[in-house]
Amino acid sequence: MPKLSKREKLLLYIFLLVSIISGSGIIYYIMIEKVIRLNENITLSEMQIRQFQKTMPDRPGLQEEEEQLLREINALQNKFYNDTEMDPYKFGILVRDLLSSRNLNIRKYQTIETKDVFLLEFSVTGDALNLAEFLEQVSYADKYWSMNTLTINANKINGRVQAVFQITYETIINKSN
Repeated sequence: MPKLSKREKLLLYIFLLVSIISGSGIIYYIMIEKVIRLNENITLSEMQIRQFQKTMPDRPGLQEEEEQLLREINALQNKFYNDTEMDPYKFGILVRDLLSSRNLNIRKYQTIETKDVFLLEFSVTGDALNLAEFLEQVSYADKYWSMNTLTINANKINGRVQAVFQITYETIINKSN
């Protein structure tokens, strides 16, 4: 390689210096662009987080609502008999005692059992007001009772009624066990 003159060396140094400065400027510009894009992404992400926080209910509020729903579920479950708490025999005694306490005479009593359900069928006679009080007690019992059918025949002369009804209690299987 031939020897470079001072002027050529100076031009070569200037060219290298301009190339390094230009390369550095380009790299700096690219880095600034990346920083600007990252800042824009951060700002956009922060805005999205604020939007989500506005639209999402707060966690403590959700926890309170969940606890309230669990209390309601528990209260509703307490209105049902569990599968070991009641049986048809006990329920029959309970209904017969309730009818007797209302001075309703039991003319006929039978147990009707189907696939998954049993029913107690009663035929009773007595005062209409006493029957109404019995039906009110059934409606407002502490646990759910179900009366599938009710037929009432009233006697105009003496104000007595004859009623035939099928009744059962409602059970729940506790799935948390």
